[in-house]
Amino acid sequence: MDSQLAGLFRLRTGSDYYGSAVISAADGQLRFTGHLETDAGSIDIDRLWSVGDRFRLAFHDDRRPDDPDHAFDRNVRAFGGPVQTALGQLTVAIVGCGGTGSAVAEQLVRLGVRRFILVDPDKLSASNVTRVYGSTPDRIGDPEVDVVGDLISSIAPDAETVRECSMATVQGTARKLTGADVVFGCTDDNAGRMVLSRLASSACTIGRCQPTTRLPARAITAIRPLASSGLATPNRSWGRCGAREVDPPMAHPAP
Repeated sequence: MDSQLAGLFRLRTGSDYYGSAVISAADGQLRFTGHLETDAGSIDIDRLWSVGDRFRLAFHDDRRPDDPDHAFDRNVRAFGGPVQTALGQLTVAIVGCGGTGSAVAEQLVRLGVRRFILVDPDKLSASNVTRVYGSTPDRIGDPEVDVVGDLISSIAPDAETVRECSMATVQGTARKLTGADVVFGCTDDNAGRMVLSRLASSACTIGRCQPTTRLPARAITAIRPLASSGLATPNRSWGRCGAREVDPPMAHPAP
């Protein structure tokens, strides 16, 4: 059946990808099996995001992650093991690594997030040392993505950081944001905010805006991003809507 549908699907969607999955419910939990076909071959689907009022993460029976580390014992008591596991599986993008973005980054890594995409074109200035978490006078002149990335690494040496000293309005940079599960818009640039909003819409994502840098318990439980402009996005092409690449609207190629 897949061989009969794949060609038509690619023709109708203009995508190089084709995926299929069989999903069932058992004891209130999702069980599934499936794969994603690319030019490089076939990839097994090892997790599914259920996106609605809350993010819910389901793993393939053969690829369930280990239980949360004991260091997160208090988090597990407050929010439960599944929420802590989901936090550890998220890829979070932070657009804007200044006073707001750096605060969000520190809170997230301490909560257990371990994969980050950091985007900011600016270098640390003297006037930002009082605002940017992890900054010191000797870091003046360094890219803010490196200041925040090094802060994340100092708290969690096992954390992965992708650092883009660029703007979200650059098409290549905006494309990389489609690999995130959650995008925090912490930029005061109106053009950048517009790109993030349209990117979330075109990728069939959930959007939310709230002007605060705090992460209340209820928001954490629901895994909802809070920042100047927060956008929640399900990860992986097959997990969005019909497995397709998205050209970020209003983003321009780098000169």
